[in-house]
Amino acid sequence: RNHGILIYRRGKTRVLTRDAENSGAGPVWSPSGRLIAFTREGISVIRPDGSGLRRVTNTSGGTLDWSPDGRRIIFDDLPLTSRTFFISSTRPDGRGLQRLTTNGSSPSVSPDGRWIVFQRAYRRCFRALWIMRSAGSRARVLRYPSGRPICGVEPDWQPAGNAALSKELPELIG
Repeated sequence: RNHGILIYRRGKTRVLTRDAENSGAGPVWSPSGRLIAFTREGISVIRPDGSGLRRVTNTSGGTLDWSPDGRRIIFDDLPLTSRTFFISSTRPDGRGLQRLTTNGSSPSVSPDGRWIVFQRAYRRCFRALWIMRSAGSRARVLRYPSGRPICGVEPDWQPAGNAALSKELPELIG
């Protein structure tokens, strides 16, 4: 089965990558539109015209997001030698790899670039929503006004940046 990344623009389709194996999960546009990041035996980037394909990391990335200024790619990362997901960031050229936190996945960067919302297990929530500074500090679980943790998956930010949303997992809530 062929997998790949394609762009549909003005009635035309351009195939950027195509391989027999997983070749392009989770493609995400950079804020400038000049690069597309995706997972392909690690994190890779490519230009929208199909040129400049390069591997950025060798880690098995999953969910990807860009910092608003396009200087960092933030991703969940499962190293080959680990059973623990990390949230990491790197520059689009592959330099400056940083581990931001352990036991986290599905990162989403706030529009102002100051915060990352993500999911991580917490007590009775298999996947609770957490928030941390973009440098990885001050991680805390998000809670309902009642004090219960918010159990949810696939968090994302409102474009204005003053709210995050998620699919709620009501069957996991206390």
